[in-house]
Formats: sequence, structure tokens, C-alpha cells
Amino acid sequence: MAPIEFDWRKIKTKLDDSLVPAEIAQLIKDADQEELPFAIRSLLATGHAPVRFVSECWSEDANYYTANRGARSLIVAFCSGANRLGVPISYFLQMLRDDLYDVVVLRK
Repeated sequence: MAPIEFDWRKIKTKLDDSLVPAEIAQLIKDADQEELPFAIRSLLATGHAPVRFVSECWSEDANYYTANRGARSLIVAFCSGANRLGVPISYFLQMLRDDLYDVVVLRK
């Protein structure tokens, strides 16, 4: 039986759950950050522009994400017992139109 090799590039980084897509896009541009396995890396590599959400920490258990573009809808997302969404927040936000939605993420 062949030994199992661990591919460290597939490890999800905790930055995926704390940075917004624009911040990750800036990190990816830095040459020394090429190896970080961001969930949205492939989306950004295909030419998708990063959404312009910014994060506001309302409390230890709540974060608000907005692009300050007068969104008419608010998405309230509840985290699992691991205090995170099923997908990284950066990936979740990248899938939304920042002109249509603001997001509140609640933990616990």
C-alpha cells in the first residue's frame, strides 16, 4: 500500500472566515501569498471581480457585511455549532451581488 501524502495546499485557511473577498484578492496579489489555499482563489483567477463588502463587528457573536450601496435585502445567516457557516464567509459573500444584499452572520 502506498503511503498517503498530505497536500497542505488543500487545508482551508482561517482567513477565509475572517476576511472579505476584496481583502483576499489583495493578499493573492502579493507574491509571497501565492500558496494560501483561499476558497475563492479559483473564482478570482477566472476574472470575477471581488465584491466590495466590508465587515463590521457588531459583537462577539455578530458580524455585519455591507458594500454601502443601499441594498434592499438583508440576509441573516446562522452559524453551525462550530461557529462558522457551512462555507467560508468569503466564498459566501463572493456569490452575492453586493448592490442587492447586506448580510448579518450570527454565531452561537
